[in-house]
Amino acid sequence: DAFIRWFAGWLQESDYADVQSANDAKLEYQKAYEVYKDQYAGYKTTLPTFVIQDLLRSAETAELLDTIEEIKKAHADVTWPKTAELAKQGELLFIHQNGESPYKRDKIIKHKVKEDEIMIAFPEFVRKSHAIKTSSVSVQGAGSADTILVEDITAIALQNLKDRMGRIMAKTIARRVAKFLASKGLEAAGDENDNVGLAVAGKLFNAASNAAEQADKRTWITLPSEIRVGRLVLAPGQYTVTVKFKSSGGAVVQSKTFNNVEIKQGKKTILNARTVR
Repeated sequence: DAFIRWFAGWLQESDYADVQSANDAKLEYQKAYEVYKDQYAGYKTTLPTFVIQDLLRSAETAELLDTIEEIKKAHADVTWPKTAELAKQGELLFIHQNGESPYKRDKIIKHKVKEDEIMIAFPEFVRKSHAIKTSSVSVQGAGSADTILVEDITAIALQNLKDRMGRIMAKTIARRVAKFLASKGLEAAGDENDNVGLAVAGKLFNAASNAAEQADKRTWITLPSEIRVGRLVLAPGQYTVTVKFKSSGGAVVQSKTFNNVEIKQGKKTILNARTVR
């Protein structure tokens, strides 16, 4: 999980100037960088610039820039705030949990075997739409920042299910065929022994199996559809922070104000909001 890796590194930098903290954070930032770069392109989530900045800055503080020389060359245009500068100020991180994660439903496939019908259920995800597409955070008299997408949970869920569908289908088909063969076995035994009850039981067993057929639809329905973040470096003090949640066209759909937000020198402050509109 790229975002969690980055977030773990960010939290570990409790003291910007501490070499050990910087080294620990650098390891997490580098893992986040690699996951964003190698895996998240498939989820249409681009590598956030701040991940590169944090990686280069922490490596510089820990005197380990030479260990990531290739990364530094690949992003020669990226600059980063110096540790000494950050230590004099405070940092505000706003986390926006937007929308609702997709839910699973049954996708039923019917197959005829002579006069019998077999129903097989596979899971499929259904996206939940949301009017809010982005957000921005502003601090009265001290600046503003647009949030950026750091984790597309819906895209990850859909792709992971797609990647596992071959195994799911194989197991589901094997299970359903086993039930069908059991029902046909009962029917055959009834026919051979002129036992009408067994024959009827076989047909009823298959009918009941069809009626009860459903896919495994377990999923984390309480998760948001996506996670966005906005960051600001601020002078120590108390601030009023306003967040605007916007549509794809930029119209403000919803807003939220945080009063008396205290920013301390060399410390980190986290604000969080969840939207489902």
